[in-house]
Amino acid sequence: MVKKSEGRKEEFREGLKEDSAEKMDISKTWADGHAAVSKMWEDSYLKLYKPWIESSGEMIEM
Repeated sequence: MVKKSEGRKEEFREGLKEDSAEKMDISKTWADGHAAVSKMWEDSYLKLYKPWIESSGEMIEM
């Protein structure tokens, strides 16, 4: 009986390790995706809105 319960404990521990590794993978995937979207937004702002704002300011000064 003792061996059966120890075996189940080992299976449970292995399951926890697998769940933990999967959660870490999901977290890393989410963080990588967030970083990529943030970079895309920053690039689009710098390429589109910054020149537009600067040119609008020049037009107002005229």
